[in-house]
Amino acid sequence: MRLGEIEDFEVAKGDKVFLVNREEGSAEAREIPLPESKVFYEIAEGDILLIEGGRIRLRADSISDSSIECMVLTDET
Repeated sequence: MRLGEIEDFEVAKGDKVFLVNREEGSAEAREIPLPESKVFYEIAEGDILLIEGGRIRLRADSISDSSIECMVLTDET
């Protein structure tokens, strides 16, 4: 998956983050931009997603047309 422009923020196992369907995200809102709308229709609840070269594992918990609520499964900055 290709991510959009993102501000750095730390995540820890158990945190919630949100993949959002836009070019930019907000670190304060724990948003990770994913500007590829087709992905939002291909991911199912419970799917494991890898970002940052696989260093960060996420589980998709809730999916809408514009965001995916995820649980962080690994510790990483």
